[in-house]
Amino acid sequence: MHSFPRLTALFGAPVDALTYTHLADAVARQIPEAEDLDFKQTLYEKTTEGKQELAKDVSALANAGGGVIILGIAEQNSVAAALTPVLLPPKEIERMQQICHYQIRPFLPGARVRQVADPVDPSTGFYVISVPRSADAPHAVIRGGNDNGDGTLLSYALRDGQVTRYLAEAEIARRYRDRFTSRAELRASLNLVHDEGLSHINRHTEQPWLTLAAYPSAPGTQRLGGSADIVATAEEVKEWAAADPPLPGQFFPDYVEAFPGVRRAVVTTAQSYSTAHNEAFAELLFNGSGFVATPIEPLGRADDWADQIAQDVLEINLHAMVSLLSNHASQVGAGGDFEFRAQLRLTPHVAGSVLTVRPAVLHSPYQRLSNRPIDSYQLVPRSVQVHEVSMDARTTANLDEFASNWRTQVRAAHALASDIVGWFAVGDTVILRRDGTLDTVGVDPDRGQAISQWVSGQSSTT
Repeated sequence: MHSFPRLTALFGAPVDALTYTHLADAVARQIPEAEDLDFKQTLYEKTTEGKQELAKDVSALANAGGGVIILGIAEQNSVAAALTPVLLPPKEIERMQQICHYQIRPFLPGARVRQVADPVDPSTGFYVISVPRSADAPHAVIRGGNDNGDGTLLSYALRDGQVTRYLAEAEIARRYRDRFTSRAELRASLNLVHDEGLSHINRHTEQPWLTLAAYPSAPGTQRLGGSADIVATAEEVKEWAAADPPLPGQFFPDYVEAFPGVRRAVVTTAQSYSTAHNEAFAELLFNGSGFVATPIEPLGRADDWADQIAQDVLEINLHAMVSLLSNHASQVGAGGDFEFRAQLRLTPHVAGSVLTVRPAVLHSPYQRLSNRPIDSYQLVPRSVQVHEVSMDARTTANLDEFASNWRTQVRAAHALASDIVGWFAVGDTVILRRDGTLDTVGVDPDRGQAISQWVSGQSSTT
């Protein structure tokens, strides 16, 4: 589902879960229209003008910060004035979605339409059109052509406060410049968050570290960084950790402390704040970007003192990190693409007078006896020892897909894990799968049961 924190607080429920009661209450409280909220008394007409009006309103929200259009509520002086239920004809949702597909350029992914029936007369009700914030703005409405989007004229709308207006030529030019430069800037911003986070790890800890940085293409604007925001961030992390059966090895329990930082909340299990962390910590910036790091306890050391790293624990922690950072980004209103950079950093080691790193090898769960459960680890066959200071991995995913489908988190974590284990010449992941599923066959029974419970909990909420 789409995440609109301001509207969730305003209506008392997520946009994708609004009911007749929520809409009636909005009218009773005379909720005002805003840059992210537009009321319409009637359905969009099936004329060419009506289709272009729908495309204009949807693209205007995408070109601003995203938002919601509700059909079936009349406004007066820009506040909700009356419920005016509209007919809910068959295929109306499909009709509106096709109009958006053909009449808006570039294509706007993620726009959704759902209906809310009137309990008195279920043949009537309301339509809720949710529009994500877009990193591909500006989006244009095609005019002067047919219904298949073959027109030659483009117009660019923008939701500006409580009104929708068209962009001037200079505004259009500036927004195109912003689009074309945003990708390079996104990569630079991601690297900055990553490097800042790395600088706060205590480099004298005698163990490897797993880190993940993320940055959204459309930063959030829901928080300014006051003390209330610090407390809210800590409470959210606790909720995310406790919402479902936790995966074994998940690094943040439901007790954490949050401390103020520069444009961010610093979340840790430590009782006091330190700029050189020995334990798992996260730096959650109020624009939706973030950095999270956790030490990885080796299984032991080989005869040549190489750290033995458990592959399943590595994968579980990567998934937990992706989940934490994507939840935070959605919570503060970020949108668009979410770019990740992960690293496995090996243990610093002094050999004589030279500072180097302790090498590492990868171990996977192992079934010692054919008639017994998996209860041990072994060196992954044909894998190699790694001597690099750090192993990098990158991937990109869409934030709106994170909110609507938990498998997107698994796919992103899989992409990162595949690259990291690839440094060890390992071709397959143990738990994370490319299709977004989680495999419980190759792990010990307790861990497999916990994973199955987690999947069941996720599936029941999507």
